[in-house]
Formats: sequence, structure tokens, C-alpha cells
Amino acid sequence: MLAKTLRLSSYFYGVRYEAEEVRGPIERRLLAAHKVWTNVKRTVTRSRAPLPNYNDMQMRVPYADSVALVKPRRNVFVEVDNSGIPVSDEGKITAVLQDRVGRKAHRRVKEDYTQVFMPALYHLRFWIFGMSLLVSVAWTCAMAMFMPIAIGRMVTTMYFGRQVHDGYSFVGSRGASVP
Repeated sequence: MLAKTLRLSSYFYGVRYEAEEVRGPIERRLLAAHKVWTNVKRTVTRSRAPLPNYNDMQMRVPYADSVALVKPRRNVFVEVDNSGIPVSDEGKITAVLQDRVGRKAHRRVKEDYTQVFMPALYHLRFWIFGMSLLVSVAWTCAMAMFMPIAIGRMVTTMYFGRQVHDGYSFVGSRGASVP
């Protein structure tokens, strides 16, 4: 659900989803706000760094984790058009080198790479996805630890008519009186 909301399903599953290739009105506003914020930040810091790409794009990406890599290392993401042809000259060179290295390693190049849809600011979306996953796992672990304690305290309160917070308090209250 989170990948669908962030429009990253195509990348994670290696399949194009036409419904995710269309920006919603909220996303358009958020991207416009990000662009304004980036321009303000660049003006204040007098930065000449280029603006990030706000266009959605098609990318040629590895289909699995075990892909023969080009040395010296190059970016494995290559921007392509809808038919799968690299857009830039650098992308064409990278794709040819990837194919050559794959064949040299006796791999099926057509199965090593796939074309996926990548939304604007996909780096930021991956960070949001990762942080959301981290927070949800942390909350799940916390609830797995604290819910049994809370339920146990409610049950002992109903049974004894008063709060008994810990096991040793329960044992101590039934045992010999303390001098």
C-alpha cells in the first residue's frame, strides 16, 4: 500500500502499472512546493547546484540483485524512452557496456534488466519508504512487548480489585507479612 501511495510499485515489482504513472492533485502541489523551497534554499545559500529532475521517467534497472557490473562502476539506472531506448548518449554507452559485461559473464542480458516507471524525486520517495518501514517495524516490536504487559495488568486488576503491577508484588502480598 505504501509503495502504491509513493508510486514505487513499478520499481519494486518490475511491472508497469498505468494507474501509477499519473500524478494526483496533491502530488502536483507537493512537487510545486518542493520546487519553491529548493529555489528559496538555493537563493539564500547562493548555490549554483542544478535543480532536481521533476519529471517522471522510464528507467532501465536491474531485474535482480545478481547482475554483472561494469567496471569502473557506472550508474546501473539508465533513463530510457517508452520503447526502451536510452535517452542520453551516456545512457547508450552504459547500456552497451552493461550488455557486453553480461554476455561476457554468460548471463542472459534480456532477463537481467527491465524497464520500470520512476516518479519524480524517486530518491526522496525511497527514503520516505524506508523510514516509514523502520517506524512501522519499531512500533510493531514495541506493541509486541508492551501489549501483553498492559493486558496482564488489566486482567489482574479485574481479578484482585486493585492494581498489582508486577509478579513479585503479587507473590509478596500473598506471602508472610513484612516486619
